[in-house]
Amino acid sequence: MYSRFFQPLGLKRRLPLSDDGQLDAAHTLRYVEVVSALRDASEPAMHLKLLAEKAEIDVRGQRYDVALAELDACAALAAGLDDDARRRVAFQQGRAHYVAGDLQASQHAYENVVAAPHDHDYLAGRGLLQLGRVHVGQGRFSEAVRTLDRALKLNSVTGPDRLAGLYDLVYACAHEGQFGEAERTLQLAEGVIAAGDSMGRARLSYYRGWVAFARRRIEQATLLVDDARREFNLQRDAASLACADLMRACIDFECADLQSCIDRCDRAVQDEVRRPDIAVSFLMLRGLALFVAGRFGEAETEYRRAERLASIRQYYLLVAWTQGWRADLHAFCGAFDLARSALESCLTLRRSIGDSLGVAMALTALGGVQRNLGDHLASRACFDEARTIANCLGNRWESANLDAEEMEAHFLRGDVDQAETMANSAAATYTAIGDDIRLSRIYKHLAQIAAVRDDFAAAEEYYVKALALVEADPNRILRAEILDSRAEARADGGRVDDALRDLHTALELVGPTGAIYLAGAITNHIAQVRERHAAQAVLSRYMEPKIVSRLLSRGPRRLVANVEQEATVLFSDVRGFTNLTERLGPHEVIDLLNQHFEAMTEEIVAHGGTIDKFIGDAVMAVFGDPGRPREDDAVRCVQAGIAMLKRRRALNTAGLQRGLAPIDIGVGVATGTVVMGNIGSARRMTYTVIGDAVNVAARLETLTKNVPYHLLIDAVTRAKLSTDVAVVELGELSVKGRAGLVPAFGVVAE
Repeated sequence: MYSRFFQPLGLKRRLPLSDDGQLDAAHTLRYVEVVSALRDASEPAMHLKLLAEKAEIDVRGQRYDVALAELDACAALAAGLDDDARRRVAFQQGRAHYVAGDLQASQHAYENVVAAPHDHDYLAGRGLLQLGRVHVGQGRFSEAVRTLDRALKLNSVTGPDRLAGLYDLVYACAHEGQFGEAERTLQLAEGVIAAGDSMGRARLSYYRGWVAFARRRIEQATLLVDDARREFNLQRDAASLACADLMRACIDFECADLQSCIDRCDRAVQDEVRRPDIAVSFLMLRGLALFVAGRFGEAETEYRRAERLASIRQYYLLVAWTQGWRADLHAFCGAFDLARSALESCLTLRRSIGDSLGVAMALTALGGVQRNLGDHLASRACFDEARTIANCLGNRWESANLDAEEMEAHFLRGDVDQAETMANSAAATYTAIGDDIRLSRIYKHLAQIAAVRDDFAAAEEYYVKALALVEADPNRILRAEILDSRAEARADGGRVDDALRDLHTALELVGPTGAIYLAGAITNHIAQVRERHAAQAVLSRYMEPKIVSRLLSRGPRRLVANVEQEATVLFSDVRGFTNLTERLGPHEVIDLLNQHFEAMTEEIVAHGGTIDKFIGDAVMAVFGDPGRPREDDAVRCVQAGIAMLKRRRALNTAGLQRGLAPIDIGVGVATGTVVMGNIGSARRMTYTVIGDAVNVAARLETLTKNVPYHLLIDAVTRAKLSTDVAVVELGELSVKGRAGLVPAFGVVAE
């Protein structure tokens, strides 16, 4: 239910870098000096230098439109100067576009800077670092790793720039699941930090906590981030402290400590946070925690607050994130039209800023919404485009998410084979990345697929795998969801007591988290399982318990709907019943029939059949699960008929010892297309089967009085039997109520 929302992307912030400075009093004073000097500057080189400096200060002050206009003027001036001047302007343009959220324009500008770098080219080194950050923002993590590695090999990248580049490389490696490489990069970063640099050590601790967090080593991540927070607080570094507080709130959320997460976000939003993007992230995380807690109205309010603040500050990437999360909320609540509208806005915005990964993610989500709206062509188009982008990016994580989304689409359409194929593909990728949370979700779906196929042993194995992945994880909701799903499968398999134990354990896990909606859903499941158990105890007397479980799990609408399919029908009748009633009293007849029907029902149900009705001394049974016929239904039916005859002979032998007269029966079996559904009036309905096979089976049963065989079958049934069954061809026989002859076969039951 909620497992897909944990590990939220886009929230964890990078610490401020050397070129991430804010506008302060010194910059304001310098800005006045630059503006004054520009009036007197006559030489193009000096005018260019001052104008570029003014643009840089405008970027710090978040006056992006002004800065970009000034940089366009710089580019015009630089066109008449040397190549280095043009590259310096391109670098400034790239940085302005980057902080404004226009990743595509930023990428183009930085590519002009790094076109032909040499070993000691300081500008190219910084340009490659910035280009790597752009690739991270676009979700091109594998490309980011290559670009940042290329930058760090340049001798010109030293000091704070080198350290910042190493941290960016850690970020990219962690997103690719390359945790070993991320750890090695952190060791290199430790070697760059001076011995007495306490802030440098604190930053290193923060990023080590980030990697531990990504690896789900939550306790270790908490210790590392808390160490960093203490130092940031001592040094009064408000921006870094806000980043660490946000990480701490993310840890609370990942531990499913929803109220602690909400409270921490409340305190942060009330404080003065120097970086507005962090304030937006706190609002988004608070909304997500409220959503998982089941407080949907409050969650949407927080998402809209975050969207407004991000729009005012022109953080377009964060605006897109808020729109996507709001769409998730609408889709979860069934408001698919609102979800589609939010995702279309999100998709347009992500395309405009060149956020390639974001485009793929929005398309994946939009494909799921279109599927729920019934527009399967639009859904398919969204999935196909998203997969093309993910493949171009080389982003394995999004490719796996697409496989998971398509797995659900196929499963809901009833195509369990294709759903299993997509699930296995997603599982392989999540395993390679090391994403145990999403891998556990895939195992849960594979278990559901196995349960649909009645392979409850395989389902149990998948649930064991899923639980093993999250057993040591502090997030109690993840375990509760798997247990809730396993309970449904166990109930379908007839293990009601085990199912109830799973549900009660899940409820105990969810209680402390504050996830009231999930707790309510599990409570409802407990009541439903108990009701199903009571109904199953009654219905299992007349049909196979597995079929009863499936019918009950499908809900009343599936029971009402008419189904046309192939089935095998069995009729059995007591011979000489009229003479029997003349010899015995009414009570003795009823006792005898009850004993007979009890034995015959046991054999029919044991072979997978369903009792349709009792008609006087006759019984009608159907072999064919509604909506899911089995290939061996005809074989099961004939085997049931043979077992009924043997059981009747055994009962006769026992009855003779008590002085009871023997009872003889005949059995007729026919296979064909029937309609299963409700027949009757508004006052009384009967769930039964209608079709020619029903009539043929009944007529064949009457013919057993005229031939030396107690079990007769039709030609369709004969064709489905193996050579192990002894069958005698009787030719075409005339049956009452049919114009033509019916090929009949006698089965040797001894």
